[in-house]
Amino acid sequence: MNITITGTTRGLGAELKSLAELKYTVKSLNRPAYDLENLETLRDIDFADADILILNAGHQLGGKLFFSDHSPEDWTRIVYCNLVGNLYLIQQYLQQRDQGTVVVISSAVVSKPVDDCLVYSATKSALSNAVSNLQLETTKQGKKIRFLEVRPSRTRYSDEDDGSGKKITTYKNAAKSIMYAALTPAISKLEL
Repeated sequence: MNITITGTTRGLGAELKSLAELKYTVKSLNRPAYDLENLETLRDIDFADADILILNAGHQLGGKLFFSDHSPEDWTRIVYCNLVGNLYLIQQYLQQRDQGTVVVISSAVVSKPVDDCLVYSATKSALSNAVSNLQLETTKQGKKIRFLEVRPSRTRYSDEDDGSGKKITTYKNAAKSIMYAALTPAISKLEL
């Protein structure tokens, strides 16, 4: 089985890559060669052998700010990376394959809004909506493409309580859950 993963340089992506490499062939798509903010760098990606595509890349550049203070340059980059680049990769995958699995890493902010990351939340909500629409489209087209949306809560290397009372998931535990869900056809949504 071949798995392609975006954003594997650190955090959740690095854990996903390490875990997947134990049993499968993994291709990583990372900057600068593959930059979700620059579609030109994504044009010639070959998904013919990618049984599973995991879209993990994304960021919150300049985030943790109220929207009124967030620079348009920064939030435009978030939109391109988190939404436009991911949609482009999904489109490429659909054009090259009739079956497979696409795992979209969105966020818990889709269902639990916060007050200091409007653009990040908006892009993750749009991805969540896109997954629902794409499930309908691919079924209508007769493609056997499965979409799995993953909504991680706060993730980090350690599960130590930070006193905030918010749920914390380690990258390692999140990666294990994501890989299990990606390989289990009956699962279409995973909240961590």
